[in-house]
Amino acid sequence: MERYWTGHPAQGVEYCQQAIAALEHLGEDERLGMAYFVLGLNALSLGCFEQALEAVSRADAIGEATADRRLLTFAAWTIGWVQATRGDWEAGIASCQRALERSSDPLNTAFAMGWLGYAHLEQGDLARAMPALEQAVQSMRQFGYRRLEGLYTTLLGELHLQRGDLDTARTLALQGLSSASETPYRTGTAWAQRTLGRIAQTAGALEEAEVHLTEALTTFTAMQAHFEVGRTHLSLAELAQRQGHRDAMMLHLTEAYALFTAWHAPVYAQHTAQRAQTLGLTCAAPTALTASNPAD
Repeated sequence: MERYWTGHPAQGVEYCQQAIAALEHLGEDERLGMAYFVLGLNALSLGCFEQALEAVSRADAIGEATADRRLLTFAAWTIGWVQATRGDWEAGIASCQRALERSSDPLNTAFAMGWLGYAHLEQGDLARAMPALEQAVQSMRQFGYRRLEGLYTTLLGELHLQRGDLDTARTLALQGLSSASETPYRTGTAWAQRTLGRIAQTAGALEEAEVHLTEALTTFTAMQAHFEVGRTHLSLAELAQRQGHRDAMMLHLTEAYALFTAWHAPVYAQHTAQRAQTLGLTCAAPTALTASNPAD
C-alpha cells in the first residue's frame, strides 16, 4: 500500500504478488482479500486494467465468502474506478452505487461517493458528478484524509472547467495541488498539474499550460502510470494544435494511441484515432499515426 501511495506501483504489484503467494494457504481470509485489493490498486495505477479487475474480483469473492462488508465495499468502488477510467462508464457507475449500498462505515462511503462522482464526470454527466464530488471532498476534509481530499478537489476543478467556470476551476485545482503536495500521493499531484494545464490552455495562457502539462507528464511517466501518461499526451496534443506545432501534435497523438492500444483502453484508442482523422492524420498501424496529407 505504501508503494501505491508514493507512486511506485510496479514495486507495489511485486510486493502484493509475494504477499498473495505467502497467504494463499489461508484460503478465504480477510488478509488474502486485502492483498488482492491492494494489488488491484497498484495494477490500476500502472494502467493494467485486466490485472486490476481480476485482482479486485478475487477480493470481492473473498469478501462474499467471509461476509466482510468492508472488503466488499473496497472491491466494488475499485472495480467502478477501473471501469470508469477505461471508458465503461455505466458499469463503473453501477459498481460505485453497489459500493454505497454495501458500505458499513463513513470513510468507505466517502471513497465510494468520490469514485461515483468521478464515474459521472468521465461520462460527462456534470449535474450528477457535482454533488457526489462535493460530498466526497467534505467528508475527506472531516476525516483529515488529505490525499484523497486533494484528488477529489482536483476533480471538482475539472468539472468546473468543463462547465466553463475557469476561475472556480483554477481555485479548486490549486487547492487540490496544495493538499496533494502535503502528502506523498504523487497521483494526486500529477492530476492537479494536468488539470491546471488544461485550465491555462482554455484561458489562452499557452506557455503556462505547457509548463503544467509537462510537469504532469513527467510525474506520471516516473510512476509508470501508462494510461495517465496517454491521457496527458492527449492534452499536450490539444495544446500543440493551439500553438500551431504540427509535428509536436503528431508526436503526442502517436504516443497516446500507442499507449491506449497497448494497455487495452479501446474507447480512448478510438477517440484518439478519430481526433487524428479530423486533423488530417490516419491510423497506419496499432502503434503509430502518420500524416495523411503532410502538406496540410
